[in-house]
Amino acid sequence: MQLAFFNLSPSRPPSVAQHSFVSEMKHGNLIKCTEEKPAVLNSSPCPGFVYPAASPDFPARGAAAATCPQPLPAPGVGSGLLLPWAHAEDVGTSLYFVNDSIQQVTFSSTVGVVIPCPAAGSPSAVLRWYLATGDDIYDVPHIRHVHANGTLQLYPFSPSAFNSFIHDNDYFCTAENSAGKIRSPNIRVKAVFREPYTVRVEDQRSMRGNVAVFKCLIPSSVQEYVSVVSWEKDTVSIIPENRFFITSYGGLYISDVQKEDALSTYRCITKHKYSGETRQSNGARLSVSDPAESIPTMLDSFQSREVKAGRPVELPCIASGYPNPAVRWIKDGRPLPADGRWAKRITGLTISDLRVEDSGTYICEVTNTFGSAEVTGTLTVIDPLRVTLTPKKLKTGIGSTVILSCALSGSPEYVIRWYRNTDLVVVDDYISIRGISNETLLITAAQKSHSGAYQCFATRKSQTAQDFSIITLEDGTPRIVSSFSEKVVNPGEQFSLMCAAKGAPPPTVTWALDDEPIPRDSGHRTNQYTMSDGTTVSHMNVTSPQIKDGGVYRCTARNSVGSAEYQARINVRDKGARTRRCWVELGAQGRVWWRGEPLLRLYERAAYFCRGDNWQPANLIMETAERGSHLPVPPLIQPFEFPPASIGQLLYIPCVVSSGDMPIHITWRKDGHVILSGSGVTIESKEFMSSLQISSVSLKHNGNYTCIASNDAATVSRERQLIVRVPPRFVVQPNNQDGIYGKAGVLNCSVDGYPPPKVMWKHAKGSGNPQQYHPIPLTGRIQILPNSSLLIRHVLEEDIGYYLCQASNGVGTDISKSMFLTVKIPAMITSHPNTTIAIKGQTKELNCTARGERPIIIRWEKGDTVIDPDRNMRYAITTKDNGDEVISTLKLKPADRGDSVFFSCHAINSYGEDRGLIQLTVQEPPDPPELEIREVKARSMNLRWTQRFDGNSIITGFDIEYKNKSDSWDFKQSTRNISPTINQANIVDLHPASVYSIRMYSFNKIGRSEPSKELTISTEEAAPDGPPMDVTLQPMTSQSIQVTWKAPKKELQNGVIRGYQIGYRENSPGSNGQYSIVEMKATGDSEVYTLDNLKKFAQYGVVVQAFNRAGTGPSSSEINATTLEDVPSQPPENVRAISITSDVAVISWSEPPRSTLNGVLKGYRVIFWSLYMDGEWGEMQNITTTRERVELRGMEKFTNYSVQVLAYTQAGDGVRSSVLYIQTKEDIPGPPAGIKAVPSSASSVVVSWLPPAKPNGIIRKYTIFCSSPGSGQPAPSEYETSPDQLFYRIAHLNRGQQYMLWVAAVTSAGRGNISEKVTIEPAGKAPAKIISFGGTVTTPWMKDVRLPCNSVGEPVPAIKWTKDSEDSAIPVTADGHRLIQANGTLVLRSVKAEDSGYYTCTATNTWGFDTIIINLLVQVPPDQPRLTVSKTSASSITLAWIPGDNGGSSIRGTAAGPQPLSRAAGASGAGAGGRGSSVGFQEHPTDCTPALVSVPHQPPENVRAISITSDVAVISWSEPPRSTLNGVLKGYRVIFWSLYMDGEWGEMQNITTTRERVELRGMEKFTNYSVQVLAYTQAGDGVRSSVLYIQTKEDIPGPPAGIKAVPSSASSVVVSWLPPAKPNGIIRKYTIFCSSPGSGQPVRNGTEQGRPRPGYKGRNSMVSTESASSTYEELARAYEHAKLEEQLQHAKFEITECFISDSSSDQMTTGTTDNADSMTSMSTPSEPGICRFTASPPKPQDSERGKSVAVPIPHRASKSDYCNLPLYADF
Repeated sequence: MQLAFFNLSPSRPPSVAQHSFVSEMKHGNLIKCTEEKPAVLNSSPCPGFVYPAASPDFPARGAAAATCPQPLPAPGVGSGLLLPWAHAEDVGTSLYFVNDSIQQVTFSSTVGVVIPCPAAGSPSAVLRWYLATGDDIYDVPHIRHVHANGTLQLYPFSPSAFNSFIHDNDYFCTAENSAGKIRSPNIRVKAVFREPYTVRVEDQRSMRGNVAVFKCLIPSSVQEYVSVVSWEKDTVSIIPENRFFITSYGGLYISDVQKEDALSTYRCITKHKYSGETRQSNGARLSVSDPAESIPTMLDSFQSREVKAGRPVELPCIASGYPNPAVRWIKDGRPLPADGRWAKRITGLTISDLRVEDSGTYICEVTNTFGSAEVTGTLTVIDPLRVTLTPKKLKTGIGSTVILSCALSGSPEYVIRWYRNTDLVVVDDYISIRGISNETLLITAAQKSHSGAYQCFATRKSQTAQDFSIITLEDGTPRIVSSFSEKVVNPGEQFSLMCAAKGAPPPTVTWALDDEPIPRDSGHRTNQYTMSDGTTVSHMNVTSPQIKDGGVYRCTARNSVGSAEYQARINVRDKGARTRRCWVELGAQGRVWWRGEPLLRLYERAAYFCRGDNWQPANLIMETAERGSHLPVPPLIQPFEFPPASIGQLLYIPCVVSSGDMPIHITWRKDGHVILSGSGVTIESKEFMSSLQISSVSLKHNGNYTCIASNDAATVSRERQLIVRVPPRFVVQPNNQDGIYGKAGVLNCSVDGYPPPKVMWKHAKGSGNPQQYHPIPLTGRIQILPNSSLLIRHVLEEDIGYYLCQASNGVGTDISKSMFLTVKIPAMITSHPNTTIAIKGQTKELNCTARGERPIIIRWEKGDTVIDPDRNMRYAITTKDNGDEVISTLKLKPADRGDSVFFSCHAINSYGEDRGLIQLTVQEPPDPPELEIREVKARSMNLRWTQRFDGNSIITGFDIEYKNKSDSWDFKQSTRNISPTINQANIVDLHPASVYSIRMYSFNKIGRSEPSKELTISTEEAAPDGPPMDVTLQPMTSQSIQVTWKAPKKELQNGVIRGYQIGYRENSPGSNGQYSIVEMKATGDSEVYTLDNLKKFAQYGVVVQAFNRAGTGPSSSEINATTLEDVPSQPPENVRAISITSDVAVISWSEPPRSTLNGVLKGYRVIFWSLYMDGEWGEMQNITTTRERVELRGMEKFTNYSVQVLAYTQAGDGVRSSVLYIQTKEDIPGPPAGIKAVPSSASSVVVSWLPPAKPNGIIRKYTIFCSSPGSGQPAPSEYETSPDQLFYRIAHLNRGQQYMLWVAAVTSAGRGNISEKVTIEPAGKAPAKIISFGGTVTTPWMKDVRLPCNSVGEPVPAIKWTKDSEDSAIPVTADGHRLIQANGTLVLRSVKAEDSGYYTCTATNTWGFDTIIINLLVQVPPDQPRLTVSKTSASSITLAWIPGDNGGSSIRGTAAGPQPLSRAAGASGAGAGGRGSSVGFQEHPTDCTPALVSVPHQPPENVRAISITSDVAVISWSEPPRSTLNGVLKGYRVIFWSLYMDGEWGEMQNITTTRERVELRGMEKFTNYSVQVLAYTQAGDGVRSSVLYIQTKEDIPGPPAGIKAVPSSASSVVVSWLPPAKPNGIIRKYTIFCSSPGSGQPVRNGTEQGRPRPGYKGRNSMVSTESASSTYEELARAYEHAKLEEQLQHAKFEITECFISDSSSDQMTTGTTDNADSMTSMSTPSEPGICRFTASPPKPQDSERGKSVAVPIPHRASKSDYCNLPLYADF
C-alpha cells in the first residue's frame, strides 16, 4: 500500500463564504488537492492528510469536489486509520477488562477455586465461559458452576471425580453487549491433589571462617507448589541477621562459620501454596573443621533463568576454600556497571528493579591463591508484553476503509492473533492482515457484518497481552436532502442549480445534462463543500445559457456505500425548428421505447433521434452514422414452476423461449452444475424449447434448477427450486445404554426425511414404567448432536431414566422411540479422616467409607506399600456393607513410631478408582536429648543439648542430673523443670580437677524420655601455686647455657604440670632487661633445657616457671651465668696494604668492634700468598702480631699478592677480612730462561730465547748481544727487539767466523741479568734446526693448546710430531682434534686428560735433523673429597674432608652446602670437581626452622628477553610457584653482563624491582648479554634462572681505531686501518676517501673495500663472519645447551675455514684458538678474523668422538692463550 503525505492543519468545516478544497484522483492515486472559491478555481495543496495510493473508496477523476478532510495520524505510529471520512468518537467505553493479567490459576483439589470473569461491559454485558477449544462451559453439579455474575467456581473434589477437561484445561471468558463481544486471554486452570511428601536437609561441612550452605530438599513432584517459609536452629526460628541469611529461594547461609555452629541442628519449614499444609524437615548438623589450604569449591550457584522486568532477582554464588575466596562478577565479558540497583551480598548478586538491558551472560569467579572456580549463567529479563490497539472506538459508514494498528512493547519473539467478537479473524476479500508481525488489520469496503469488537492478542511463551477496539459501521447510502426544481429560462439569462446530500462517508456530487457530463468551461462552473453536520452542498452555475444548455439536469451523490440522484428539466426558449428529441430504452422484448418530449431545436451532436409526429414504436436510426442499423434482440424465457413432488413421481418441466434473435442455445443446471442426461434424468431440446424429465423423483433430486438461453444479443436465465418431500424415518434407533458417572455419554438416535425432520428428546425419571415424559432442557451439559443423537457431557446420577427420541417434518406421521439409561457409579471414597493421632503402643483404627457399583474392593497402603495382613500380623483389615456404602477399617495392633506416615485407602470397582489419604501421627515420649559439653572450667561447666525426636508432641521441659563419677546416682544433684525454650545451662560450684557424670531427661505431654547418654567430664585445673625447685645453670658453649631444675612441690601443682617456661635476659651493660621466653614440655620430676643462640661471652639471668592447662605458676629466683668465649665474628677494620719496594710491603688495620670479639683479644694474624701469571697460587704464609701493623719482607718481585687479616681469641681465629690485592714494585729482570742460536745462511744466524723465569716487571724490550772474539772488536754489537718477539735474525756475518751471542731483558727498572752465552758460526750448509724450546706445558682441560716447533734450515725442514707411548712413539696425524700448521706448530683442540704426555717434534732436511720434547700436562677438575662429620649441635654441623687428587693444579677452595644429604665439592683452576660422598647426620631436636630453606628455591618462571633498540632491552617474567618462595616475596633482582668477542665478560650489573618487568637502558650496542633473574625474600636471594642470551640491535659504527698510509710505488699508496673500537654491528663494508688539498679537486668517491682473500698479507682488518648453515650464536647456544643438558653430545661441528689476524704483526695465520668457558662469544668484524663453519648431525661412528668436540670461537690471540710459550712464524 502506497501512501502520500501532506501537511494539513486542522480546520473547521468551511461555510459557503470560506474556501473549500477539491481533491482529484486518477487511477486511485492522489493527483492534486485544489482550493476553490465560489465561481473561481485556484490550485492549492491540501497539506497534512494521508491517502492510500490506491483505494476504491475515492472518487475517480472528474468526480465532484470534496472538502479537504480533518487530518488523521499516519499508520504505523500506534494509531488506527479510517479512510475516508471515518470518525473516531470517544463516547464512553462499553466493554472493558477488570483484570486481564490472570493467566494461570492453580488450586488444591481439597479447597476448590472461584475465578471471576476478567471482562465486563456497560451497559451490563453477558458473561460466558468457554474452553480454549471454543466449547462452551456447562454446569456440573457439585463439580463446576458458572454463577449469574459470570464467576466460575470449581468445587472441592475427590480424586475419582477428577476430569482433565474440567480440572486441567485452558479457559477463557467473554463479555457481550450491543457494542460487541470480547474475550479474555486463556487462563490455565489446574487442580493439585494432596500428595504425601517429606522435606529434608543434608548435613554439611565447612571450615572455620568459611560459609556454610544448607538447602531444603523438596521432592520434584511438589517443588512447584511448596516453598520454604522459615528455618529453625535448635527449634528456634532463625531471624536473618548478623551471620545468618535466608535467600529468596529458601537457602540458609551461615557466614564466618564458628566452632559453636556445629553444636546446633538446622531445620527448614515449608508450606504448600494451595493446600496450606506445612512440613518440617529433619535436623541437619554442620561439621566445622580448621582452615586448610584448598582451592575454591562452589557451594551454591545459579543457572540460566528468565525474570520479568521490574522484579528483583538473586543470583547465588558462594564457594568454600582457604584462604577465603574473593568473588568477582562479570557481565558479558566486562565488570559489572556502576549501578545502585546491583548489590553484591554474601548470598550472591542481587539486582533490583530489573531492566531489559540487564539481560546477558553472568560469570561469577571465585579465586584464592590456590586456584579458582567459576559459574556461568544467562539472565533473560522479560519485559511484560503490552498491547495498544488504536483507534479504541471507531464509528464509520459501510464501504469505508478501516485500519487497526496493534502497537506492542516488551520482549520480542511474540505471535499476534486477531479476533472479531471472540472469533479468530479469517483473511478474505475484505480483510487482510499486514506487517512484519501481523500488527496491522486492514478492512477495505467495510460491510455491516464487519462491525464488532476487534482484539489483538500477543503471545510469548506463557505471556499473553491484548487490547480491543469497537468498530461500528452504519448504512451510509447517500440521500438527497435539498434540490432544484424545473424551470424555463431565456437565452443568456444566468441560472444556478443547487443539490445537497447526506451519507456516510460524506458523498461527492456530480452533474450531468441529458445523461452527458457537463463540460467545465467558462460558461459552466461548479463548487462543492461539506457542512459541519456532514451535508455535502454542490452548485451548478450556468453564466450565459444557450439553446443547447436546455435539457434534463441530474445531480448524483455517490460514496463507497451507494448513490442517489435527482433530476429536473431546464428549458431554454427558442422559436426555431420543431425537431423532436427522444430518450430511448430497450424493453423486455428488445424493442425501442421512447417518451414524448417538448419541442426543442435540434443540436448537432451524436444522439438517437426518432422521426415523425406520432409517438409510436418505430425503427431507431443513428443519423450521424449516415446509415441505419438494426438492434439485436435477446432471448425471453417464459415463466415456469416446479409442482409439489413426492418420491417416485414422474416430473416434466418445459423451458420455452418466447422471443429473441435466432439461433438460441438452451442448457440446464442444478445447483450451479451442468445437468447431463442419465441416472433417471432426461433433457430434450428443440429450436426454442428444452424440457427436463425425471422418471422417478427421489431426495437426491432436491435443488435449484436453472434454464439458461443465450444468443448473440445476450444470455438470460430463469431459476426455480424443486422440493421432494419425504416423511421421517429412523436411520439409527435408540437402544438401552449404560452411562458412567462423571464421564460423557451419547444416546444414539439418527433420522432422515425432507424437509429435514425436527428431533426432540424427552426424559422420564425413574426406573419403573415411564409415567410422563418431559422435554429435556438443552444446556451446555446436554446437547443434541447434528446427527440427532443426545450428548450428555457429564453424566450424573439424576440422569437415570427413560429417554424418548421424537422426529417430525410435517410429511406423513411423526415417529418416536424410547430407551433406558442406566448410570453406573465408579468407586468413590465418601468419608475418611485427613489427619489423626495415635499413641505408641496402643491400638489405632482407621476407617474409610466408599460407595459405587458393586463389587467394591478396598485396598490399604502405607506410603507406597500395599498392606498385607497375612504377612504383617500387626495390621488387620475388616470390611462391612452399610446400605449403599462399604466401610473398611484398618487396625494397627499396636501403633508404632514407623506408622507416622501417610496411609491411603483405595476403592476400586469396574468403573473407576478413588483414593483417600490419611496422615497418621503416632505420639510417644520423646527421645532423650543429645547432651554436649560446651565449656568446662575449674569450678563450673556449660552444657548444651539438642532435642532430636520430640515424640510428635511438644516438649514441655528438661531435667539435668549430675554426680561424682565414683558415686552412685543415689547421691545425684538435680536441676528440674528447665524451660523447653532453653537449650543450654551452667552448672556451678564444682571442684577443680574432679571427674563428674552428667545425664538429662526431656518431657512432653505423653511422658518422660529415657535418660540421655551419660557424659563424663573433668573440671579444669588451676594454675600451679609454687615455683620449680633447685634451678642451676651450666655454660656449654659460647652461645648456649644448660638449665636444670626440679618440678614444684606436688601439693602446689594444682594439676598435671604440662611444661615450663624458661625466661632469660642478657645482663650485660646496654641490654634492655627484657626476658625472652621459651617453653618446653614436662618430662618428669627433673628437667634439663639448653638455651641456644645466645650472645657469645655474655652474662645471662635465668628464671623458670611451671604451667598446666590452667596457667603459669610463679617463677624461680633469677640466677646468672656467662657463655664461653668464641672467635671474633668480624674481621679487623680499615685493612690497608702498601707496596714499599719490589720485595717489601706494609699491612695496617684497626681493631674489630668490641661487641664482635666474643672474648679477650689475643692478637692478629696476617695471611698472604702470591698469585702467579699462570693462575697458580704460591705458598700461603702468615705472621702473628699483637700490633695493628706489620711489614712483609722477602716478597717476590713484581708479584701479585692476596692479603687477609684476622683477629683471634682464646677460642681461635676469627673471621678473615676481605681479600686485599697488592703488587710489589718492579725490579730488573732475571736472565732469559733459555737461549738458542742456529745458522740460517752463510752470513746470518737466528737466535731465540725464552722470557725470564722472573721478569720482575713488565718486559719493555730485549737486547741481543753479539761479539766475535777473534774480530778484535772491543765491544759487542747490540740489537733490540720488542717484548713480544722472542727471536732475532742477525745478518751480515762472516762465514766461518765464530760469534758469541747472549740476551738480556729490560724493564722500567733497567737491564736485567744476561742469559747464557752461546757460540755459533754461519755455515754454507744449513742443517735442520728447531728454534722452539722443549719443556713442560701446563694447561686447563678443554682449552686449545699450541705446541710450537718452528725450525730453520736449507732446504726447508720437514716436521714430524710423535707422542710417547709406553714403549714406542706414535706419530701424530692431523684430524679434527689435532692440526699441524705450516710453521710446524701442533694445535690440540679442547684438550682432555688423555692428551697429557710427552710430545717430540723432529725437523729434518738434507743436512741434518733436530728434535725437542714437550711434556704436556692437562689439568682436570680435582677428585671429590672424602667427607666426614666431626661435630654437630642443635643449629650447626662441623664437617671435615680429605682432598682427592688435585687434577694437576693446586686446590683453591672447597664448596659445601646442605642438601637432604650433605656433600662437598673441591674446585681447582681447572674447574669444580665431583661432589664428595654423602654423609648422613641426625639433627638435634629443635622447634626452629633452619634458615637454609627461607630463600626461594626456584627461580622466576617464563623469563623472556626482547631487544627493543641498540641500547634498550625489556626483561619480563612471572612469579615462582608460591610453594617455593619459603617466605614473603620482597622483590626480584635482574643480573646481567656483557659477553665480548674476545671471550671476556663485562662488569656484572643488577637491578632490583618489585614488578615482573624491567627495562634495561644504556646497554652497549650490538653486544651479547647474559641475563638471569632471581626472587628474594627477607632471608636473601633465591635461585637464579637459567642464563638467557640476548643481543642488542645494530647501530651505526664508530670511527676506525687507527689508520696508516705508506707509499707502495711512484703512483700508489697502501692504506691500512684498524676496525672501529665500537663497531655497533656487523661491518658490511669500508669506504676509503681520497682528496688532494692543494689540487682543488673534490673528495673522490669512496672506494668500497671487501673482505680480504685468505692469502692476503696486508693489515686491512675488514673481516666478517659467514655461516654455511647457521649463525654462530645459534651454534654457540646449541653447544651451551648440549654441554649443560647432554642432549646434543653427538653433534658434529666441522671448521671449514678460519683465519685469525694478529694486529701486532703483518701476518695472518690459519687456525683457531678457543676459550672453552666463553661459549657464547661471536666472531664479528670487530675482530680481525674470519671463520666459516658448518654443523651437521652426528654419524653413528662419530658418537663417541663427538662427545669432546667444542664449538670454535674465533678471537684475537693473546699470550696467555698459548700457555706462555713463544709464538714463531715463518719468515
